[in-house]
Amino acid sequence: MAGQLRPPCGFNLHLKRVRNSVVGGKFVRKHNVTVIHAVLVIVLLGFGLGRAAAAVTYTQITVPGSVSTQSRAINNTGQVVGSYIAASQTHGYLLCGSQYTTIDFPEASSTTISGINDAGDLVGFYTDSSGATHGFLDHAGEFTAINVPQAPDTIAYGINQAGQIVGFYIDQTGEFRGFELSGGEYTHLDAPNAIQTQPYGINTSGDIIGTFTDTSGIQHGFLLHDGTYQTFNFPSATSTTAVAINDRGHVVGSDVNPKLQQLQGYASNLVKFFEVTDPNGTMTGPTGINNSDTIVGTFIDSQGTETGFMATR
Repeated sequence: MAGQLRPPCGFNLHLKRVRNSVVGGKFVRKHNVTVIHAVLVIVLLGFGLGRAAAAVTYTQITVPGSVSTQSRAINNTGQVVGSYIAASQTHGYLLCGSQYTTIDFPEASSTTISGINDAGDLVGFYTDSSGATHGFLDHAGEFTAINVPQAPDTIAYGINQAGQIVGFYIDQTGEFRGFELSGGEYTHLDAPNAIQTQPYGINTSGDIIGTFTDTSGIQHGFLLHDGTYQTFNFPSATSTTAVAINDRGHVVGSDVNPKLQQLQGYASNLVKFFEVTDPNGTMTGPTGINNSDTIVGTFIDSQGTETGFMATR
């Protein structure tokens, strides 16, 4: 059955067939940079990206039997992917409607799914028995490991409709470096003046969103559009991460509030920023957004438990 389209929810065709790793390709550098100046708009009842703000409904996502659930991404059909912990092991999952399917890379000690496109192709990363981390692609139940050449660890994180994949790897000095994998070739992604670069998401137009750390150790969000890096920060935040972008150019991520010194979420069109805060959490981290501006992510409650959420309006 490998190679067929993913079946309807509730049926699992994950045959755990593994292809050879994607390790070849060439690296190309992209280095122009601009800075985006943004303003903060606090919306108590909702977030409005290009339209009037509306009340937001937060729905919890918890895999049955788990002690921790993280929601990472959502596609335009409403399928959600992420990871959960049960019996001290991390597993990947696909949520379609109300049905959860566990998805684990064969013989992995842990699996996390971090991206999904509308065709149901999944990307993520797994840990092997030696403790090394590898990226992977799951296409209709056929797994392909993704390993950047000469990198000890690789994390594949986002995938678009064309099957282009972005993520990051650890280089020989122990720093995070970004990559895009398209047509079997790797493009090296390094934000200007960065000591670490972590791309997380890519949309249909090929715009890439992510986070970089500057030489002072401060994290910033970046958008890579047509070869130019645009830097942005949540207003007054001490740290900004950007994790996902939809086809409308709307972005979600997290920032550190300097007064509270804790993580909070945001959604942005890179002109205005809107807070995304699950009412049940002390910290909120949005990590996925689809073209309907439905947002998924993870919040941490007062007991320190991680729970996934979906925010809709």
